[in-house]
Amino acid sequence: MKNTGMKDENIDNSSQKKLKKTLLFYTMNEIEAVKSIFDKIPINLFDEFFIIDNNSTDGTVEFLEKRGVKIIQQKKPGRTNALIEGIEYASGDIIVNLSSDGNENPEDVPKLLEKLEEGYDMVTASRFLPESKVDVEDDKFRFRVFGNKLAAALVNLCWGTNITDTTNALRGFTKSFYKKAKLDTFGYTENFQLSIRCGKLKAKIAEIPTEELPRIGGVVKAKTTPVMIDMFKVFLNELKIGNNF
Repeated sequence: MKNTGMKDENIDNSSQKKLKKTLLFYTMNEIEAVKSIFDKIPINLFDEFFIIDNNSTDGTVEFLEKRGVKIIQQKKPGRTNALIEGIEYASGDIIVNLSSDGNENPEDVPKLLEKLEEGYDMVTASRFLPESKVDVEDDKFRFRVFGNKLAAALVNLCWGTNITDTTNALRGFTKSFYKKAKLDTFGYTENFQLSIRCGKLKAKIAEIPTEELPRIGGVVKAKTTPVMIDMFKVFLNELKIGNNF
């Protein structure tokens, strides 16, 4: 496979068995985006496909029910809980996560899957590789870029990784890695903690370039400043606990 535009770490191309694949699609009052992108999702590449819905009231659930897909209602609110609860239902060896707000490009899903099938523990769609693209250029976005790049630099410095994007939700990982990572964070910091624990576990990591698209309708749930404060708390705690998790 040609690796142009992809950054790899510690790859081991050992023989691979046939792996079962799960795609998790996260929704919360994103009906406009769901209608726009649902038919673009490559569901056919996966053995199972679940919707993890956080009590949508805008018609999202009704729209998806008509398409005959399995919908799991979250028991606890928040993106971290959505991930934890979704994986409890997933039986796949490989799990890929896709958000429903339109920011994430469904065309990247096969690329993530391909890299995971090569033997990586986690693969992230990075917004900060040279080949990556973003359609947002404003002060809030520039502040978010600064925070994300700082977070990546700290993770790389402390845990010996070479990651450019520690927070993007468009990523996939093996269930075996997820179990070892023992996700136990809160809010919107789940991907940041997974990135840190990749370093702690010396996991095999890859990134692919992505294009961050404009949100389609809905309301932004993750506010930049509170999320960054939470990430700093997680960072300090991860320094404190070391490998005792």
